Amino acid sequence: DGRDAQATDIARGLDGQPLTAEALSSAVNFPVESYDAPEATACRFMMSEAVRIRLRSPDNGCPPSLFYKRVVMGDLEHARTKAATAPIKLGRDVKSYQVSDALCVS
Repeated sequence: DGRDAQATDIARGLDGQPLTAEALSSAVNFPVESYDAPEATACRFMMSEAVRIRLRSPDNGCPPSLFYKRVVMGDLEHARTKAATAPIKLGRDVKSYQVSDALCVS
């Protein structure tokens, strides 16, 4: 029925490998034992993908979930098409992502 389906295609690092509990622990600064990325929470847009990752931690202070946005231009059909047909626009998009990323880490 899809309730247990996982968005494993999104819950990956830039190296293409599945996220690890260790990497998530580092990101949230709490111990994370495991996680899931329910397909029901996934969003797939033309230029990015995202999913709500639910965390399981022995620490009650750990956030219960996080929003994970993944942008790998080479994985997105729209970005590959834009690279071939409108490379200047793709460059503009990359700059926009850099600004967005800077805001997220500030």
